[in-house]
Amino acid sequence: MIPILRKIYDAASAPELADIALIGLFWLAKVETRELILAQIRNPTKHLSNSALTLLADQNLPELNDTLAASLEGPTPNEWLILRYATGDIVKRVEKYYLQHENDSRCASPLVFYFLKYDPAFGERELRRNLSTTGGQPTCYDMELQFRDLGRYAMSDTLERLMIEYLSSPIARIERGAAWVLGKYGSAAAQKPLWDALADFRTHWKGREEQLTKPPAWEARGLERALELALLESQAWEIEEKDLQHLETLCSSDTCKVEIVRWRAGSLGIRRPQIWEK
Repeated sequence: MIPILRKIYDAASAPELADIALIGLFWLAKVETRELILAQIRNPTKHLSNSALTLLADQNLPELNDTLAASLEGPTPNEWLILRYATGDIVKRVEKYYLQHENDSRCASPLVFYFLKYDPAFGERELRRNLSTTGGQPTCYDMELQFRDLGRYAMSDTLERLMIEYLSSPIARIERGAAWVLGKYGSAAAQKPLWDALADFRTHWKGREEQLTKPPAWEARGLERALELALLESQAWEIEEKDLQHLETLCSSDTCKVEIVRWRAGSLGIRRPQIWEK
């Protein structure tokens, strides 16, 4: 298969086909594929997707810092690759570019998460500004949607601290996104704040559970589910039976209780649901 996939990759004019061939090669010949990916980062002739270009396991690629910084000055800057591979050595160059283009989009740029790692004060200021700006699309305030495709390489200690803070946001969409990020990538320090947030949710809706079954409350239902699944699915801590019992007492909706039943079934060896997407 390796010669066939390499032939397809070399001949492919459509980025989608080149992607498929490269990803197949990656699992069969990682050394060869690594050189192909590095070549495309330096000189993007195939216009590969970010999914293909970010396959490498390297935490950073310092040798590409200058290439990545220079690409921001070109016609098709790729902010994802800065976040994924650049080190903090070029953070000031990247900030200069960002400040010149910060109004191009109302949503947080992937570069904000890069700044949170390498210039935390600047990154925190920009994330707060993005989440407090009015008039943007609803998705701009949903950290889950912004963060889902960025992966664990976008996580940082500063971001975790901010997401814990935003668990107290009066905006359910922001709080829900914070819960998703902490459940997916947070450390053990996020566990208690998540429990506290779910307890606050229960206090708020106690005696009004019926309202959660009606369409206007879809944001609230989504928030409860995000908090519950963050506690259940995190890899940073173990959930025991006593935790499930406590979690059940904090459920305000039937959906929450059903998830706990499904979790218990999984712990007994019955088909366990894969709640988080890979």
